[in-house]
Amino acid sequence: MSSLFPHAAALEAALKDLVGDLPPVTMTLDYGAEPAGPVTVQAAIDRTTRTLVFARAEAIAEDGALALTASAVFRKPDPS
Repeated sequence: MSSLFPHAAALEAALKDLVGDLPPVTMTLDYGAEPAGPVTVQAAIDRTTRTLVFARAEAIAEDGALALTASAVFRKPDPS
């Protein structure tokens, strides 16, 4: 499973690229199939509230298998 750790860092970077400098509140990683080769990383915002951004990212292997997923919550600046 240690070969998934670089992919976990890639998911974290993709999420940070998506939300910018917002500080993370929490991030959860779910490990799937260990990929035999490179992965494609996709990230998206699921929803936002007045104070939080909910986002997710996936690492997908060349064969289409889901290698790793991440879900994260980021805090928006205080609107006041």
